[in-house]
Amino acid sequence: AVVPGFRAYAQSRYQASSHRPAMDALQAQARPGATIIVGEQEAYEHLYPYLHRRFRLSEVETYDWLPAWQPRLAAAAADSTGTVWLYARADSPLHVSMGGEYRAVADQPMGDWRLTAWERP
Repeated sequence: AVVPGFRAYAQSRYQASSHRPAMDALQAQARPGATIIVGEQEAYEHLYPYLHRRFRLSEVETYDWLPAWQPRLAAAAADSTGTVWLYARADSPLHVSMGGEYRAVADQPMGDWRLTAWERP
């Protein structure tokens, strides 16, 4: 009785999530085991319960009170094989930074957010 109730609760939370379009797109387009880099802790916490079994999720925030984000982004992307997916706010410097080392293969605006996919040239 507890497991079906938990599944129903989890499904209702998934359906209500503002990050659902990104989760749906990742499940439809990204290969299992792909690296997904998320640009904010709050978004990471929404995605993790639904995607962590299928993908390798990392979180890289760009706030100035944190350690430099560029090395953390490089490390998260370097650990990947194949396409690296980035889900961050549309104006995040993470998208620009990825363009320095990778070639964009997908760019999907999602309101204030963007889901981008990158491959090594």
